[in-house]
Amino acid sequence: MSSSTSRVPQHPTDFDPGPVPSSDSPVATTNPDRPTSDATTSADPGSPTSSPPGGGPTTPTWPAIPPTVTPSFVLGEDGSTYYTNTTIDDFSPLVTFSEDGNWLTVRTDPASSAVRPAPQRNWFLGTYKRTEIRNATVTIQFYGSELYLYGDKGPNFGVYLLELDEDTPILQTAYEQASGTDRAQLLYTFRDLTEGRHDLVITNLGTREGLNDGPSLLFDFAIARQKVGVPGRLRPQVFEIKGDELQALAKNGTWSLNTVQDDVPPGQGGAKPEIYVERKAFWTTENLATLTVPFRGTGIQVYGGRNATHGSYRATLLTIPSNTIVRSETYSATADCDFAVPDNIRPACDWRGSSLKYSAADLNPDERYELVLENLGGGDAARGVFEVDLVRTVDLRDANDPVEGGDGAGNGNGNGNGSGGGPGNSAGSSGSGAHKMVAPVDPLLNFILLLVSFLAVWKTLKN
Repeated sequence: MSSSTSRVPQHPTDFDPGPVPSSDSPVATTNPDRPTSDATTSADPGSPTSSPPGGGPTTPTWPAIPPTVTPSFVLGEDGSTYYTNTTIDDFSPLVTFSEDGNWLTVRTDPASSAVRPAPQRNWFLGTYKRTEIRNATVTIQFYGSELYLYGDKGPNFGVYLLELDEDTPILQTAYEQASGTDRAQLLYTFRDLTEGRHDLVITNLGTREGLNDGPSLLFDFAIARQKVGVPGRLRPQVFEIKGDELQALAKNGTWSLNTVQDDVPPGQGGAKPEIYVERKAFWTTENLATLTVPFRGTGIQVYGGRNATHGSYRATLLTIPSNTIVRSETYSATADCDFAVPDNIRPACDWRGSSLKYSAADLNPDERYELVLENLGGGDAARGVFEVDLVRTVDLRDANDPVEGGDGAGNGNGNGNGSGGGPGNSAGSSGSGAHKMVAPVDPLLNFILLLVSFLAVWKTLKN
């Protein structure tokens, strides 16, 4: 891959996502064989030391980005298929932790202080999960052909197993003689996965007898590289539904739009990522209330908050009009935290902002889909909230094409096929604006158009 397609410009954000990798970063493939990885990170059970031999795993194609930053696209090595990344934080409902793992967070970790989490290392979104319990597990659900795992290494960290899609477990170690001093470290890389849905289980094994391993395992975030383009088709475009636009989605039950207070304290060096898109969240406490997102495209993501008042929800992806279920899964948005109080130095919740609540990729751009989000926690007075603050879809159609209007609350006159689901203003019109294209126009195309316009004006004036 040439350097012009392997590097992605940094997005303007207060969060420090880390350095952009060099141009020899790996590219995604779709080899159906067993996934490959960085052999230099393997831990030999019989080795006299727990330190990983040789160099560490290579860095991912993109750094992690906060939820509010619009994703970028890059061409694969075939020169015609576009890929993007999805960052999956430990605070996302797509990541689950075993209940018997006694998982520690920035708030509860004895290695942290109320004034300055120690080590304060610019953890992604200011969160992590750490355990010292043997056989404690982390399960990560993702779509993609590559996965990059980030956590921590040092003398306090030990051996763990990686089991992808119930394949043969891979033994690894996070032990190093020196402790980390900066952001999270890359623990392991999966490559050459088949496109589509995967499940990864990480099991902490801790200390091995007679060796130097520590007892801990720390997980910060993962980056999944996803296929969102089709050879010979248009470059992917990002469309977002957020803020007031969420009210235009088809819904069942009572939903309200809430303005979220900006009360998240800055992190190290004053860094403070945006927490909610436009500071608004669409929520319900009604059991079995639904929100329906119709769309065309190759990928979809849903973001929203979670805390102790939130419960379970179901996400069902269907093809329409056949209503064939592609996948239906249940998640929990309950987190052992609540709202901040004035006398707290830190908020009582590790992360009070938006997190990834659903993600799918490598979808058929010629299919029409519906994503139905259903609140399953409404029967629990203490954990009955379900909320959404951003729906992001990736589509291959021309950004200049009119957006088809959805049925909204059932009274619009649009044709119902638009990804935004906005109510049509008149029969056959575009939606109300809920389906907004946010991807930038190609700067080269902009330059060519400006040059042509200039030459036309110059020729007219000359004559």
